[in-house]
Amino acid sequence: MLALLKQHVLYSSTWMYISILLFLAAAYFVTLPPIFLFLIVFLAILISLFIFDHTGKMNRYLVSLPISKKRIVQSRHVSLLLFALILLLYQWVVMIVFSAIFETDYYVYGWRDIVTVLCLSSLIMSFSLPLLYYFQSVLFSISIILVIYFLGTFFILDPLVHVLKMDDVIIFNDLDPGFKLLVEKYIPFQPYTLLCIFTLILLFLSMKLSEQFYTKREF
Repeated sequence: MLALLKQHVLYSSTWMYISILLFLAAAYFVTLPPIFLFLIVFLAILISLFIFDHTGKMNRYLVSLPISKKRIVQSRHVSLLLFALILLLYQWVVMIVFSAIFETDYYVYGWRDIVTVLCLSSLIMSFSLPLLYYFQSVLFSISIILVIYFLGTFFILDPLVHVLKMDDVIIFNDLDPGFKLLVEKYIPFQPYTLLCIFTLILLFLSMKLSEQFYTKREF
């Protein structure tokens, strides 16, 4: 029975990730903004992992293993960061392929976009994971995270519009170049180096805070 359940979970997870990759390619084909798509998909995956842990009572199993709770938290941070990198590289490859095949002027990530999006995904991890580890209720944690996410999206739209000089007409699909412009506007000296350093410090503090919350929880 356990073997069948494990097989079902692996099968479902495989198709879920395939569906996500196909969705990202299809959304990019119709010129939806790739950075917004990335952030939505990444947040959805992060949340779904904790929902699966909760419904499948995975934490009880994990804490029974001969590994420390701190190592469990660290592994989750590292795995999510690697997932963000892989997802971002996949988007970049899709951009290059689509731009070469079709005549439509698709937006293609440059190195500044890649650094910015990785830092944004790290920022999402930094505020989401401590909340998910702190509260006993997963649904309550997710509700707070979604409120923070949508508020952040709402408040960043106005700076994006201004930095792109869309004073008359706002084209949502053309907002992606504004992210790197905002970084360069608000961090005028060595913007990407300082952004990476700040993000790594924030991610490290988030991990340490998550470790404290997770080690005190009872499963």
